Amino acid sequence: MFAAAVGKTLEVTTENSTSDTGPEFGDEHEHVDDLAWPVPVATMIPLAAVFCGLLLWAFGVDWLQVALFPFGVLLGVITVIDLRELRIPNFLTRPATVLALPLLAVAQLSEWPDLSLWRAGLGGAAMFVFYLLLIFIYPAGMGWGDVKLAPVIGAQLGFLGWIPTVRGLVLAYLVIGPVAIALLLFGRAKMKTGLPFGPFMAVGAVIALVLEARGF
Repeated sequence: MFAAAVGKTLEVTTENSTSDTGPEFGDEHEHVDDLAWPVPVATMIPLAAVFCGLLLWAFGVDWLQVALFPFGVLLGVITVIDLRELRIPNFLTRPATVLALPLLAVAQLSEWPDLSLWRAGLGGAAMFVFYLLLIFIYPAGMGWGDVKLAPVIGAQLGFLGWIPTVRGLVLAYLVIGPVAIALLLFGRAKMKTGLPFGPFMAVGAVIALVLEARGF
């Protein structure tokens, strides 16, 4: 299933398809001043491997990997697409949202302490509402793809606890801050230039999970 999804992603990204954009709130950023990065499509494979490798190192061989492995793959694929095209495809966020809780239900077979499927649902809902409010308050700050990705990340983090959920939310902004400042200093961006936020959500989530697993 995941091999097919990655294959479809490679095909659609290569053709620069916009089949998921439109009046149903698109996929991601549609602002003309946003900064895209010419990242090779094939980069999503090693990046997904890095994310999955970090999560495997942090949590070990455990039932949690039933949810964490596809989560790492998803974040790697979404990061590259968002950097290249300033959008997060619906065909990735929709099934990820549907499958998040069922995969976490299986992950409950883990002996990891204080796992909660209810908290996962609440974490996903809370992060979705947070980003939904942000996009209505400041639409230029992010895209609908970020909003659709939020419940998937919130569920994964909430499954382990409220501390990693809050960390993941905050870390996304802590990571994007220095990057934005560096781009401004080197003249690669202007004050009104937008950056794809999905990759920073992904990095923040992975860091939060690793910190939780390693006892920080």
